[in-house]
Amino acid sequence: MKSNSFGRSFTDYPAAKRKLNPRSKPYRSADGYEFPAFLNQDPNALIAAYISAIDKIYRKPGKGPATKNLHHLRDRLGNACWPFVKLHIEQSGNKASEFHERWRERLHPYAEHQSARGARDERAKQPKYARNSAHENVKGNWYDTLMPVDDRGNPDPTACAEAIEYHLFENAARWNNEAGRARKKGLIAYQAEAIEKSLPLDATDTRSIGWSAEDETRYLARFRPAEMIISAAKEAEREDIKAKKRPVRLKPRDAGKILFDGYASVFGDGQRPPPRLELEAQEGNAGLLALHRAVQAFYKRKIKMSLKGTLIPKDSESARIRSNAGLRRELLSDALPQSSERLFALLKKRNDNSNTNRMIRRGRLLYYCDYRGGAERVDADRLNYWKSSAGQAEIKRSEAFVRVWRSAISQGTRTLRSLAKAPYYIGDITDKSSIENLQEERNFGKVGRKPPYFDPGHTFEKYRLIFGSAANSFPRPETEPHQLVQLLEWTMRSFAQCRHGTFHFSTRQRFVEIAKTRLTAIHDKNHGGGRDLPDETAAIFSAVLNDDVRNRAQRQIDNLEAVHLHYFASPEQVTKIWAELDKVVNNDIVLPKFHNVLGHMENLGRSGNFIQCRLFGDLALPPKHNAEQLKDPATLCRYATLKYLFEGPFRHHLQTADASRIDACIEEILRRGTKRAKKANQTKANLDLIESKATGLPRPDGDGIADYFHRLDAEMATIMRVQKGYNPDPEAARQKSEYIVNFQRELICSLFLGYLSDEKLGWITSIEPLTPLPGRPVSALPVPEKIQSHFQPWEQIFYFLLHLIPVDDLSLLMHQFRKWHVLSSDRKAPVANRTKAATTDEDRMRNLLSLCIDMHSDKMDGAKTLLKTDDVRALFENTDDFDIIFGAEDAAMQSTRRGLREILRFGDMTVLQPVFREHKIRHADVKAFLEAEEVTARGLSTIAEQQKQREDLHEKATGNGSLSSEEVEYYLDLVRQIAAHRGRAASVRLTNFTRAHAILMRVSGRLVDFAGTWERDLYFITLAMLEEKQSTFEAILADKRDARAIDGFSQGRVATGRLKADFHDELSTYFPCDKETRDIRNRIDHFNFLKTGTRIDLTELINDARHMMRYDRKLKNSVSKAIADLVQREGLYLTWEIDANSRQDRCERSNHGLKLTRMDAKTICHLESVGHKELKPQEIIKYYNKRDRKQDERAKRIRDLFGSDRNVEATVTPELQAIITALFGGASSEKNNGSRN
Repeated sequence: MKSNSFGRSFTDYPAAKRKLNPRSKPYRSADGYEFPAFLNQDPNALIAAYISAIDKIYRKPGKGPATKNLHHLRDRLGNACWPFVKLHIEQSGNKASEFHERWRERLHPYAEHQSARGARDERAKQPKYARNSAHENVKGNWYDTLMPVDDRGNPDPTACAEAIEYHLFENAARWNNEAGRARKKGLIAYQAEAIEKSLPLDATDTRSIGWSAEDETRYLARFRPAEMIISAAKEAEREDIKAKKRPVRLKPRDAGKILFDGYASVFGDGQRPPPRLELEAQEGNAGLLALHRAVQAFYKRKIKMSLKGTLIPKDSESARIRSNAGLRRELLSDALPQSSERLFALLKKRNDNSNTNRMIRRGRLLYYCDYRGGAERVDADRLNYWKSSAGQAEIKRSEAFVRVWRSAISQGTRTLRSLAKAPYYIGDITDKSSIENLQEERNFGKVGRKPPYFDPGHTFEKYRLIFGSAANSFPRPETEPHQLVQLLEWTMRSFAQCRHGTFHFSTRQRFVEIAKTRLTAIHDKNHGGGRDLPDETAAIFSAVLNDDVRNRAQRQIDNLEAVHLHYFASPEQVTKIWAELDKVVNNDIVLPKFHNVLGHMENLGRSGNFIQCRLFGDLALPPKHNAEQLKDPATLCRYATLKYLFEGPFRHHLQTADASRIDACIEEILRRGTKRAKKANQTKANLDLIESKATGLPRPDGDGIADYFHRLDAEMATIMRVQKGYNPDPEAARQKSEYIVNFQRELICSLFLGYLSDEKLGWITSIEPLTPLPGRPVSALPVPEKIQSHFQPWEQIFYFLLHLIPVDDLSLLMHQFRKWHVLSSDRKAPVANRTKAATTDEDRMRNLLSLCIDMHSDKMDGAKTLLKTDDVRALFENTDDFDIIFGAEDAAMQSTRRGLREILRFGDMTVLQPVFREHKIRHADVKAFLEAEEVTARGLSTIAEQQKQREDLHEKATGNGSLSSEEVEYYLDLVRQIAAHRGRAASVRLTNFTRAHAILMRVSGRLVDFAGTWERDLYFITLAMLEEKQSTFEAILADKRDARAIDGFSQGRVATGRLKADFHDELSTYFPCDKETRDIRNRIDHFNFLKTGTRIDLTELINDARHMMRYDRKLKNSVSKAIADLVQREGLYLTWEIDANSRQDRCERSNHGLKLTRMDAKTICHLESVGHKELKPQEIIKYYNKRDRKQDERAKRIRDLFGSDRNVEATVTPELQAIITALFGGASSEKNNGSRN
């Protein structure tokens, strides 16, 4: 029984049991419910238990309705069981009559009804049955166990119902009446007990019982398990393989019998062995028993996993992308170890892996209990909290924040390195020696020393690239080189202080404290050798922050002017809009994107008469608009004004949203959803029980909207976890959780309409599209007041340093801050409370992040100069084409300029040139692109006309499916032409290059995460070993007075090279910390693989990361999976295979080295539906053949169109696919001299 069917379970300490927080409102309790009481009293749980037993006796049909025979058998058994179910429901204090319809629906969930022939009454319906089959097998696996027969040999449903009752509540039966000790509890009691005991490993014992080589020798002398199980597996597969049937798999019980016989051979000389307790008491048997248990556990799990399917499903992602549906999976006999020696080697590695994980888990608990070594005991209350579900969830959130910050600070370090133009021999730009070089540079004119690497002109241009026009107030390289190098020096000093204190593993609260303390220390006297932050530099730090605060208000006014608000709104309306936008918005509610909300509501509106929310009359949001529609001033004004309100003051409104209104909106959404569900399932039986899928979601119950959305996110995460396994399908997982996302969008839409109604802003939605722009404004825009800002010195420095981090990383960091603030408000940890000052500092950081993200686009003017460098122009075959494309102020080029800015920020153009120059932009592509974009005499460009024609045909197709064969062919021709233009646009606008660089940065950042995980786990294992030895960190150092190593340990670093030899050797048995692994960590952490002159091969880097994470098999496998998932989000599918020839000089890596064998692009299929009904391609062909059955030529044309995949379009251009393939070390198939459509 799945506990997540009824709610969310959690662990409770010190009770050391798992409890349930039910999803249903009557059961909500802060302390949760114990599973035995809940499963024996909840009516839905009781019904689920009985139905589960019935399903094991009489099978449910796979798809569609049941046969009449099966329906009759299940109905008889269900009627016999209902009196028992009714009695239990009434004993729990509920009315059984209220659950009878639910019982019938669960008994026949597949049932469909059809109207009786000739019947006019809609209620006169008859069950719809499937066609009877002579070979139908209705018996389930437990039929022989629980179904008694009468004197005539017929099944006895009444006796079976009694057997089910006895099985569930008295004595659980054994499958097939197997021999064994009698069970003293019912199945429900056993299930409840198993769920309660399903706890995370306590990690109190840091080592599991192992076995020796001598134990293995003794075991193999009497029993060889691998050979015997392989023989049995092949025997089970042999006959069916000859007949080309689906192969029969060896069952777990068959392997269990073999192992039981082996157990008797090992411990009882072939006879019945003594009891296990007696064996454990005998000297020398502990290791032998541990080995046998490991063998049992291995085969139980391996064989159980093999039963999940022998053929690749047709609807799996792998089948959709690689067309391998129906291929046979690996046979069990091939997947199992072929010899007992191999089996034992594998078990030894798994046991070592288990011990390492135990040590890491223990070290994590010790870390969060503030244990840093010594003989002191850890506080029991703190330990119990961190072991509980709430504590573990907080640890995950904290570590997620740290990972995002590590990635952000790593990218900032790369920006700093490019800013200083540091040569390759400078290992760490934030190191003390690098800063001392600049100190020498400041005095080079006085001492006659040549600057080591500083280039004033380069540094100033980089500052302009990053800060835009704000850099005009920075020192000029021609007149103030000493002041410029001083600014760079203190930028490096400040960043180094922030990085060294927060880069290595830390909690979020420590991050805030350390960042503030270290940056404040920059202003202290006697800091840095008696030197203080120069006034000139401090003034620059202050000016950047204060100017952005003032400019943000003016920019909002400029935005209102750009969307023509003062042309369509009265003076009173403009004043009201500005009063709303001028509100200080400081909350952490994460909203869905505005255009996604509009798109979802528009889709719902297509289904007929649809009112977005009856609570607010006819007030409704407009549909989603495309770029062409937003060229209309009235449409732009309506859309943009609503968007500004949605993203700004509406957040503030949600903080104080009335709970009763939220509940009323939810009820309205569920009512609409239930109505749609019933309409879509009119033929189903028990139509009255059909309701919206969102009905099962939790309710707010007085929670704020931020906390409620967090609970919905938790529900979504639970659904997504269902898809995890060895053959995950992210697309299927997304579809399964899509209804929660849509529910959030509908709720936000309703609340936004309520906000517009409350604030008397509904007039915005009534602005009619295509309304002519008046000759002059009807209102005056407001003038922002002069803002008096008071910032602490550390805030000014922190804000300046934020500009070194790419905006995408800042957005992720902001998201983590918001989650942190929302989720830590309900903290129950028995640790130091968060002080008001600490909360204020967190708020200050969030405000600075928000300001920096908002003002990012205003800094883009600094990129215009550097975009004209030779490196960028060289990407075009004809450099004059660059001036044509980038000379015009095209809004579509904004994202390209932003992407190029990131490439130039890091100085990566030189590194990427070897790949980019293989894909130069051809003059023919530029010419064709410009011709398609040129506006014709009809007022539209050629491509705009094609897009409009396609949209008109698409609207016609989705409306009633009335496209003719000629229209289908013309539609697909339009799709091909638009796709070709889209590919040329991506090439000409350099979008392929900027997207490739963005993917490279995301992959690099993810690998930095793994390097941080390695360093974190090293620290945790060290803590666990210190507790085990009751030792301090100083005691394990080779030099107990090594201040640098001690200071590093306090910040989360372990200098393995400074440890005592005996401790280092013992540490190495758990964790790979040799020089080769440390070099891999440094190469990834410091982005050494992106240095000039280095060939980029991300697959080789992934192999290095896998080698680094070899201490944990799951983490090792997750490296390639994480990168593949990341690239998949960009529309590309990577396929690796084990490379037997890679890294021959490193045997461990050669065993599991990967090589890229294939990269596929995600595709979309056009015309997959007729009207609102989704159809398969063959069904679409049949549909059009039926329409054109009198015209054979047209029917043949339709078959050819769909048979040649002309309706399939790749979402990624071939050029981008070729560039990414090259970055991953694969052979690029798209060369410069190739043809493009």
